[in-house]
Amino acid sequence: MAVPFRQHVLVGEMSLKQLSAYMSGLDEKGHIQTIILDRRGSIVASPDANKGAPNNRFDSNTLFSKALSGEEISGEFDHQGIRYVDTSATIPGLDWVVLVIQPKSEAFAAHRTLLTALISGAVFSLLVALGVALLLAQALKKRLDGFNDHMH
Repeated sequence: MAVPFRQHVLVGEMSLKQLSAYMSGLDEKGHIQTIILDRRGSIVASPDANKGAPNNRFDSNTLFSKALSGEEISGEFDHQGIRYVDTSATIPGLDWVVLVIQPKSEAFAAHRTLLTALISGAVFSLLVALGVALLLAQALKKRLDGFNDHMH
């Protein structure tokens, strides 16, 4: 990898196996996958070094095709019966694309938990409000009954 630095070029080397090993440590739970693709859609590096086989290509998927053309995209796709969400970013100067992929169920788990908590809170509040309304209605009925008894 070469990076321009003032009037010189700074050069660093890293094997693709080292890069794949680094990427496998990015997500300890194994729910997020980071994959680097070249301009042809072939995997350059992934958490599973075995996925770098030449027959593993992503250029047939519309989302990946957009990413390979340089667009930064986010979207959803199905793979082996699992719905995934993904986002991409290009690596300037290399014509490589970084894809971050996560199962949709994992990506929106916190959202579902929050939604469940909010709905539970709303139902609880409604039940408390109904209980208070019934108590107030009974108290008002007693007063009205007492008032009615004094009228006769």
